[in-house]
Amino acid sequence: MEHRRTLLFAVFLLSGLALTTGCLPEEADRCVTLGSEIAVTASPNGTVDGAVTIAGTVSSACTVRRVEVGTWQATPDTANFATWSVEIELNELRAAAERAGGDPADTYFELSLPVTATLFDESALVLSSPLALELQLRPKIRVEGLELEVVYPEAQDGSDLCTLPSDGSHPGWIEITALGRSAGGAVRLSTTAGTFVGFEEQTIELELGERAPAGDDDDDPGSFAGARLIASDAGTAFLVATAEGEAREEVARFTGPPTFVPPGSKSLTRGETFQILVRSTGTLSSCIVLQESGDVSSARIVAAADEGDGLPVLGTSVALDAPPEDCESYTSTEDHLVAITFDAASSPGAVTLVCADQHGVETLGTYRLAPPG
Repeated sequence: MEHRRTLLFAVFLLSGLALTTGCLPEEADRCVTLGSEIAVTASPNGTVDGAVTIAGTVSSACTVRRVEVGTWQATPDTANFATWSVEIELNELRAAAERAGGDPADTYFELSLPVTATLFDESALVLSSPLALELQLRPKIRVEGLELEVVYPEAQDGSDLCTLPSDGSHPGWIEITALGRSAGGAVRLSTTAGTFVGFEEQTIELELGERAPAGDDDDDPGSFAGARLIASDAGTAFLVATAEGEAREEVARFTGPPTFVPPGSKSLTRGETFQILVRSTGTLSSCIVLQESGDVSSARIVAAADEGDGLPVLGTSVALDAPPEDCESYTSTEDHLVAITFDAASSPGAVTLVCADQHGVETLGTYRLAPPG
């Protein structure tokens, strides 16, 4: 909806101007010289868009045929132009300012407009000094160079984690940028999974804000908008940003906590090596086996075909996969095997396997010795 600013002022015929020139007898009898100066009571200074409405009054004993502000003809709101108004589109005012020597690229300009009244005998009278307008235009919004980026949380060493945890503990930042005179423009952001912080819907409306220049040579800093995204179930979310016909798509990766196969309810047998498959949809950071009771002879991270070798993990946290070098080439980690052996003569006992992913989300599984027999 267009915003409109109104300029109000009183227009009177100046004293000393003869209004009887060419008067018809009936007009001449009541044509008198009235005088005062124009009183500008308001001015549309400030930021405007749409159109400017200029309104005024004329006090005359003669018939007033028309009132003009510059080249724009006013409309009588009451008889004999006692009150009148004229609406001027800003692009027309801008064109007039350019013709007067203004810079077309400027959003601020000053314009001086004469106000005239034409009487019954077509004599035109200039009503006081020209009307001075000072206008600050809002630049036309043009969204160009739209970009969409998923900014993932960082690890302690500053590297990107490249996923969002499904427990919502680490939201990601969805950033939208645009070039040109895009500040103030509307952009629509939608996701197929997860939720935006502060919103219930998966499609939201955002306003592009001004962006600070990156340096002295940055002549088009553009604009930006963003929202925080909380992951849901493990998988992918497809994000779309649209503005003024432009659209950009991006994918966000959601990861769940590590999983154990079989789960922690499984019973172990004395003297036998039992393998637990540890899986992660993200990057598996570390695992440790905690001995709760009984006698554990071995607990190691092993390869599938090499049960005897591997890294000891009993009571010691073992670092597994390093964070990805970059999110463009990110892939989820491979499975890991944890091999646990209780002594054949062990008393009743249990161990707890604890594995954490890159976000610090842990999974615990407790495995107990099966009853003898």
